[in-house]
Amino acid sequence: MQQLKLRDDPESMNRLSKASSAVEDFLASHPSELTEEERGKLGDLLKARALALSEATGVKIYSICD
Repeated sequence: MQQLKLRDDPESMNRLSKASSAVEDFLASHPSELTEEERGKLGDLLKARALALSEATGVKIYSICD
């Protein structure tokens, strides 16, 4: 596993923080089985978090396992 280093860029760090919070909030508000629509929404949130992490590290991130 590669260790990632975050860049000194406050804007990208803010986007990463918001994207991570969105995933955490969604999961906290959906503790049971997800519907197909909810799985799609979660997928979109996870993609947004991966994109934000890519921007914050300068390394292309395709997916993240929690």
